[in-house]
This record gives sequence, structure tokens and C-alpha cells, in this order.
Amino acid sequence: DPTLHLDLNGLDDETRDPAIFYMEETQILPSSPNADLPRRRAVVDVFKLHSRPGASKVLYLDFDGHVLTGTAWNDATHPTINAPPCDWDGAPNSFSTTEQSYIQEIWARVAEDYAPFDVDVTTEYVGGNEDFLLRSSSSDLQYGLRVLISPGIGSIWCSCGGLSYVGIYGAVGSYYQPSLVFPDMLSNGVKYIAEAASHEAGHAFGLSHDGTATVGYYTGQGSGETGWAPIMGVGYYQSLVQWSKGEYSGANNLEDDLAIIAARVAYRPDDAPDTPAAAAAQPLPPGAALSAAGVIDHPGDVDVFAFLAAAGPVSASATPAPPSPNLDLLLELLDPAGAVLASANPVGALAAALAFTLPAPGTYFLRVSAVGAGSPTVTGYSAYGSLGQYTLAATVPPPLVPGTTEAPPGSPTTTAASPRTTTAAAPKTTTAAPPSTTAARKGRKRSDSESHQASAAATGTAGASGAGGYVAAAAGGIGGASVLLAGLAAALRRRRQAGREAEAWAGARAEEGAAGLLGG
Repeated sequence: DPTLHLDLNGLDDETRDPAIFYMEETQILPSSPNADLPRRRAVVDVFKLHSRPGASKVLYLDFDGHVLTGTAWNDATHPTINAPPCDWDGAPNSFSTTEQSYIQEIWARVAEDYAPFDVDVTTEYVGGNEDFLLRSSSSDLQYGLRVLISPGIGSIWCSCGGLSYVGIYGAVGSYYQPSLVFPDMLSNGVKYIAEAASHEAGHAFGLSHDGTATVGYYTGQGSGETGWAPIMGVGYYQSLVQWSKGEYSGANNLEDDLAIIAARVAYRPDDAPDTPAAAAAQPLPPGAALSAAGVIDHPGDVDVFAFLAAAGPVSASATPAPPSPNLDLLLELLDPAGAVLASANPVGALAAALAFTLPAPGTYFLRVSAVGAGSPTVTGYSAYGSLGQYTLAATVPPPLVPGTTEAPPGSPTTTAASPRTTTAAAPKTTTAAPPSTTAARKGRKRSDSESHQASAAATGTAGASGAGGYVAAAAGGIGGASVLLAGLAAALRRRRQAGREAEAWAGARAEEGAAGLLGG
């Protein structure tokens, strides 16, 4: 691989071994790659984005400049490298709202690539110092990698889109950091910058290039929403870019990307039950509109959600996370015994939606899993790299209160909101500070030593409705007022009793569903 280089500097230092790094090939890219992006205002503080706050391992996307000294990137000619902030609009001392939206989208794309792992992809310089990144010793379990995204410095080394040393994530010290991405060498394209950031971080985790016998980088196969490419090849030209184990025709690299990354940062803990029996013990809150969110976090992961429903029509949809999903979804509806009633996995699309008429009241299940498409040796891909975040929404006939024809008190009557499809907002685990201006942010070019710094009305209405007969009686005579009051009180007592019965009934149905599945 002509892009692989040996760093000989370590040979003269007894404390370091020789290291290798990748110097990426130049790619021909469109000159206006962001023309089709929606012009939107970032809805959060883009310098406080977190994909998994609290995780002990970090990927820090650094957009606002950095000073490199004492690293493997420095030499006698460049003892200090002042890396400027990202700049899309020619105003280097501030980030416009459009630039902030670009940063948010780049972060969301990289966060989706690393969503299966217990690592926090963040734009925040936590604590105002390097402690959250620096691994001080082998016993230090909290550390990370800086991915420096900076224009104007790439020509020091190459005319390429990025550079990274290999296998240095988790190394003690920071000599071989950061991984570098040069946006000006990538036409300043949001997608290209994000793909390069994930790719260079992949090298830091120990990954090599995915190519063929004739090309160093595989550019992918297929087209449209399911056009596929490997992250460690070139993901600039396809929509679905995933981790790979070399299943495409002519692959020259059969390494297991997921296993190599997981050896340095673990898979994130599973966030949903895998079986109907487990899901039945924790059903979604009863009602007409249901929603949930989750992550398919490792190959073979399945998420199952239980819900209580009456007989009648049900519709459900599962949607992968925008703006750059890695997940191709299969959605299934299961009956109380766990048998499949309906399923959806449309050709050429990543989201899935289904509709079905439930034959009887009971505990039903929605099962979400990942799939591939076609043949990975032709134009398709396997389920191997089909991982990431999704949202689930469903409209169901709410369960009935025993002995009545009514839904449980408080059941929603509106349909579920459509899953997000275009927003680049943070995933469900993001913790974002309130919107704030960042006009002076670019001017703060820090060095390593610098600090970055209605119930009452509803009850009355329900009571009046339940006591309609008593209102009529009141209109008929002088004694109607006392009859009305007595009727209202009785109606309210019946409503409270119905609520208690509904809760007991829902619990009993969940227990019956779990017992039936466990017994089967």
C-alpha cells in the first residue's frame, strides 16, 4: 500500500517503537459539495455535543484550532504548527450559523459510525485541558483521541485529505496524536470531512485500508440509498458507508473492523430486550401512540418491544438515524406467542414500515433487527456493518378497560409523530447546552497550555359527560340540582374505579404474556 509509511523518528528514542502512518491519496471531489445541504440553524451549542456522555473513552472532533508541539508531526523545520480553525465562509474569527450547522452534521455522521461502541464522540474540550484525552499510564482507563480538523496545514506533509498513525488509540502519552483531517483538501464538503474523520480515527484504532489488488481504496458498489462502501475505503461517493470485513469481490483486506475496534473500546451495553419473553415484562406504556428509540449495537443484536392492544388496525415504522445512517432495518410484528404476523424490509430503502389488523386483544411485540441487501460480492452488502441508531413509532388500538368499551383513562387519541428523517440534531443520548453564540470562538486559538474555556377542566368535562342524564334531570324540576350533584359524584367515583381496574388489567395482561412465553 503506497499510502503506508514508516516513521523512523522513533528508532532514535529508546522509549518509543517505530510507528507507521497512512498518508491518504488525493481524491477528485466536487467543488461545491454543500450546495444541496439544507440551510438551517444549529439547534444546540455545537461545541458541547456528546454522543455518549459519561463514557470513559472519547473521540474529540476539534474544529476550533490547535497548536502542535512535541508530537510526531513536528520536526526541525516545523517545531510548532499553528493549526487554524475550520472556515467555510472566509471569516476565520467567527462561526456563522451555517458553519455551526455544518459542524453539527459532521459530528452526527461520525457519531453514527461509532454508535455501536462505548465511546463518546464529542466536540467539547472537556475541562479546558488535555486530561480527558491524555492517557497518563497503563492503569489510566479514561482517555481519548483528538481528530484535528484544520485547513491550511496539510501541505506540510501531502496534498491529501488526512493523516493518522496506526494503532495508537489508548497509547500512553500523546506523542502520536492527533489524527489529522484537512477540509480544504476535501472541497470543504461536510460529508467528505465526516468520512475522513471516521476513516482517520479508524487507523488510530488499528485499521488498515480496504482496497483491491488494483486500487488502494475501494469506492463501493450499488447506488441510491443502499449504495455501499467501506469506511476504510472511500466513502465519499456512496450513501451507505459501513465497517467491513472484506466481503466485497476482490477485497485485499479481510480484517474484522468491528473486532479490532472493540478490542480497544468495548461495544456499548445492549439497550433493549432481545426476546418477547423479556420484553413482556416491561411493555411500552399503554395507549394509541407508541414510540421508542434504540441502537443495534453489535452483529446479531435484536431489540423487542411489547405493547398491549385491543383488536384493530396497527401501523408501525422504524427509521435509522439521519443524516447518514449505517443501519438497514427489518421490522416485524409478533403475536402473543411470538409468531410473526407481518414484516417489512423494503428493497432499496433503509427504513421499514408495516400495517396489520390485530385479530384480538392481547400483548403483541415489535421486533427491530438489522439486515443486508443482495449479494456483497455483486452490488449488495451483508448485515455485518448494519449497525446504529433508530427510532420506532406505532399507532395501535389501545387496550380496553375490562367491562367497558372504553380505552384506559389518559390514553392518547392522536397518532404517533413521524420519525425524524432530515434533522441533523443530536441522537437520543446527546446532552447539549442551551443555544449560545460562538462569534468569538475562532479567535480563541488555544495552545496546549490554554484553557478552552389543564387537569381540572378535563375532570369537569369528563364528569359532566358521564352525568349527562343527571343534567337532563336537573332541567326537569326544582330537585334537579341535588340529583345533579349526586350524579356527578357517582360518575367521578366510577371513573376512578375504572382507572384502578385499567391498571390492574394491564399488569395482569403483561404477566400472562410473560408466563405464556416462558411456558412455551
